[in-house]
Order: sequence, then C-alpha cells, then structure tokens
Amino acid sequence: MATRSPYTHIRVKLPSFVVAVLRHRADEKHVDVSAVVERLLVENIWLDELQRVAAKTPDVGEAFNEWMRLAVRGSEAPSGTRRT
Repeated sequence: MATRSPYTHIRVKLPSFVVAVLRHRADEKHVDVSAVVERLLVENIWLDELQRVAAKTPDVGEAFNEWMRLAVRGSEAPSGTRRT
C-alpha cells in the first residue's frame, strides 16, 4: 500500500530581503530553502494547535503521522536536504 507524501507544494510571496536571508541560512546549512522554511514553521506549531486542527480535518493528522514516521525512521532525507 503506497503512502501519501506528507508534503504539499504552495507558492508564497515574500519580501526580497526575507528570501535573501533564507537562502543564506540554507547555504550555511547545506539544505534547500524549503528545509529552512519548514524548520521555522514547525518550530512554531504547538501540539495543542495541531490536535485541534487534526480533530477537524483527519487528513492533517494522517499527514503529521506520515511526516513523523519519515523523520523517525530516517529512511528519507528531511525536506530540502542537499545530498553532497
């Protein structure tokens, strides 16, 4: 049984200076900008908020569980990781 990716692609409009800082951080950490943005956002989501949203939208809980499974298992590199 194939599992769905826990990732969704979106387009966001950001100020140019923010993009420059994100790119700088990504270069320093040898990851893609998406990994930097993901980290910033995930660090700002509290468990109680996630639980409230997941209670209303089952797909959210499933996506979180799949994301966590991949992170714990370590079988795939985190989003945006550059392989050198």
